[in-house]
Amino acid sequence: MHNQGKVSIREFLQNNVLIFDGAMGTYYSSIVNEPAINCEMANIQHPEVIESIHKEYIAAGAHAIKTNTFGVNRKNFGENSKLLEQLVDAAVEIARSSANDTTYIFADIGPIDGEEEEKVVEQYKEVVDLFLKQGINYFLFETNSSITGLFETARYIKEKSPEAFIINSFAVLPDGYSSEGRYYRKLLSRNEENASVDILGLNCVCGPAHMLTLLENVHTTDISIMPNAGYPVVRGRRTFYSNGPTYYAEQLENIVKKGVQIIGGCCGTTPAHIKAFVERFGSTSFVRQKIQPKSVVVTEEKDESKNHLWRKLEEGKKVIAVELDSPKNADLSGFMESARRLQTAGVDTLTIADCPIAVARMDSALLACKVKRELGLDVIPHMTCRDRNINAIKALLLGMYVEEIYNIL
Repeated sequence: MHNQGKVSIREFLQNNVLIFDGAMGTYYSSIVNEPAINCEMANIQHPEVIESIHKEYIAAGAHAIKTNTFGVNRKNFGENSKLLEQLVDAAVEIARSSANDTTYIFADIGPIDGEEEEKVVEQYKEVVDLFLKQGINYFLFETNSSITGLFETARYIKEKSPEAFIINSFAVLPDGYSSEGRYYRKLLSRNEENASVDILGLNCVCGPAHMLTLLENVHTTDISIMPNAGYPVVRGRRTFYSNGPTYYAEQLENIVKKGVQIIGGCCGTTPAHIKAFVERFGSTSFVRQKIQPKSVVVTEEKDESKNHLWRKLEEGKKVIAVELDSPKNADLSGFMESARRLQTAGVDTLTIADCPIAVARMDSALLACKVKRELGLDVIPHMTCRDRNINAIKALLLGMYVEEIYNIL
């Protein structure tokens, strides 16, 4: 078995910053001039390219490398368990042949989306067992937008290998929310449920500057940060990332100065990005700056007790909703009278269409706010995305939240 570092990773992290490699998929794509979809097949078809990439990152100064297995699961590769085993075994063999005596090798496991939690855990366990069989005890679960299956899988790993080291990393937008609407500070919060996870972190989606901003409101420095090289720019059939190695290295240095424990790169990064950071930081020991994290008041998610409709649904009670179209002019008398009559009749919520059949009517969101304020009746305004860009949609959602409109169609 390959010696994963002269000291255990936990001992290394006590005083040092652990530097990961950068992207595999986007870098591989740039080398072979092909899309990065299923680049994991290169473990079998072009192992020499994957080995060369690993070696480049190690030469650039990376302490840890990720196996080329981000998408290795049944969701992406079908029910061929033999193929999954071949891909994992080949990835581990390539990583070991690339590594030196001080390199830490992490099993890289990407998200399994669109499945029930039970199936997600089942698929995670299948891949985890393949790595454990190969003697790999370091795991990176990355680019996740929710916690689905992660913590149960972490407990499973620790039961089978108590010395295992696990990182759960989440992908969030610059506003701090994942694609599934999870807020990053909530995802990074420590509790009994995720006690089996050693490190929580962020990767992908954001560039280093936005991740640095997000860090301002994180209450721990025991964290992993692996930003993209900026944002993708498509030119013809090629995709480029906007941040060059020099700028990227400068931002990573600012992130490390916050006391971050683990640093690395994600989409668009190359060995040149990692090398620029290593040279800028100016030391191969990378002694960690232990900074007392500032006290941050974590904003709680909305109090669901205020959402009467949601509470009723959670209790399994029948809910009666009636749709009432808004007026085509400024006369609200008929609409409000109808709303009062429906409320008296016992409806639970009023739904208001957003300009049905593309005919301009009074704005459903503003009207919902008026009904909620004056009648105290739960309202579900409809929101069609055809008429607004993403900023307008976010702004409207925030405004409705302040007005206690929690349910939107």
